[in-house]
Amino acid sequence: MVKKSFNLVKNEVKESLIENKYILLLSTILFIFPLILGYLLGHHLQPVLEPVLDEFKRKVISGEVKISFDSIFLNNLKAILIEYAGGIFFGILTFFILVFNGLFIGYFGFKVVDLKLFLVGIAPHGIFEIPAVIIGAAAGLVFLSFLVKLIKDIISKNSFDLNQHDYPDETHLTETTKFKFAWNKNYKILKQSLILLVISIFLLIIAAFIETQITVIMINLFK
Repeated sequence: MVKKSFNLVKNEVKESLIENKYILLLSTILFIFPLILGYLLGHHLQPVLEPVLDEFKRKVISGEVKISFDSIFLNNLKAILIEYAGGIFFGILTFFILVFNGLFIGYFGFKVVDLKLFLVGIAPHGIFEIPAVIIGAAAGLVFLSFLVKLIKDIISKNSFDLNQHDYPDETHLTETTKFKFAWNKNYKILKQSLILLVISIFLLIIAAFIETQITVIMINLFK
C-alpha cells in the first residue's frame, strides 16, 4: 500500500515536471539571465539595488530578520506564495519576484569582494533555494495557464462536445454546467500547479535547514 502510494506520488511529480518543462525552462531563464546581469552590471544597478541591500542589512542587524529556521523559511515561503498567487494577476508579480531575485543575488555577488566567501555563503542552501524559487514561479505560471484555459472554455461554445450524453444539446448548457465541464477539463493543470508548489515548499524547508545549520558554520570557517 505504501509502495503503491509512493509510486503514485512519484509518477504525479514526474508528469508535472515533464509536461511543464517549457514553463520551467522559461522560469529558469528569467532567473539566471537577471542573475548574470546583476553581477556584470553591478555598477549600473547600484542606485536601485544598493538601498534594498542596505535595508536587508539593517533588518538583520536590528533583529527584524533572524538567522533562524522559522524566520528564513517563512520569509521565503511568503515570496513563493506571492509568486504562485501572481498567476491571478497575469503572472506580473510572478515575473517580477523571479527577475528581482536573480538581479539581487547577482548584485550581492558583485558587492562581495571575496568570491569564494560568496559561493560558500550561497551554494550550500542555494542549490535548494534557487530551484525552489524557479519552480515556485513555474507553479504560478501553470496556475495562470489553468485560469486562462478555464475562462476560455467557459465562454467558448466550441469547447464543449455536444455529442456527449451529459450535454445533449446547447440548451442544456447552463452556466453551472459550463463551469463544471471547463473545470473537469482543466483540473489536471491546476493539480500540476499545486504539485509544483509543494515541491517548491519542500525544497525551501531543506534550504532553510541547511542555511541555519550548515551555511553559517561554513562562512565562519572560510572567514
